[in-house]
Amino acid sequence: MDKNKALIITFVILVAVLAGLGLWNSKNKVDKIESQTSPSSEPTITQPDPNNAGMTKVPDISVSAVPTSAISVKYLIEHRSALNGKTVRVQGYVVNSWADPSKCSPYMEMLCPRPVIFLADGNQPSSNPYYDLYVRLSEEDTSYFVGQEVEIKGTVSASADSVQLIKSY
Repeated sequence: MDKNKALIITFVILVAVLAGLGLWNSKNKVDKIESQTSPSSEPTITQPDPNNAGMTKVPDISVSAVPTSAISVKYLIEHRSALNGKTVRVQGYVVNSWADPSKCSPYMEMLCPRPVIFLADGNQPSSNPYYDLYVRLSEEDTSYFVGQEVEIKGTVSASADSVQLIKSY
């Protein structure tokens, strides 16, 4: 018996075994699915509540005047909409850094993220990521390291559900 005939016989036996186990019969699967749903039950899709997601859980308080001294990360986040478009100075600790281009593979240069750092009020990674501030840096700015205490001046770009600081140079 040549190899082709042996393969055909093996395939036929495999199909017969699968059919005997009910795994090959697609009608059996359809019957099971149809018996589990009743025609009177319509599928429902639950839409997320935009008022109960992400940063919308974090307070967004108005301010009467833009602070002239350095503010905390928490203050900026909790007054994000009121400070949108304003230039502020924020004091905090670098808890994450994407500012070191040496961490990017030379073969993946186009996929390396723009230099950014994340600030928090403490020098440990925040337990609540909504209180970590995303700070955009210039391509040449690689001077930050995790654990470093900094004061950064920049323009706030914020809305009710997001906030970032774009460093001024």
